[in-house]
Amino acid sequence: MAGARMRQLRGMEIVARGDQILKIADDNYQIKSQKTTNLYTIVEEREAWRCDCPDFSKRRTPCKHVFAILFLRKLPEILKVNLGVI
Repeated sequence: MAGARMRQLRGMEIVARGDQILKIADDNYQIKSQKTTNLYTIVEEREAWRCDCPDFSKRRTPCKHVFAILFLRKLPEILKVNLGVI
């Protein structure tokens, strides 16, 4: 469980850092690697997200890149709630 929590936090960090995520389509994103010059592709297939990074390939569970996309997509809703717009 601690590993999943850390991946979630790292996903939040990617979103907070800004300029890391490129939206290709509603179900297709690219994220800059945090350690190399690689770009990782995150896609939604059959209502599940997958990433081509080594962590996702090894574990077959959401990686920090998948969590970053999930947070990014919920960000407008989160901001509305925190700003009292809803």
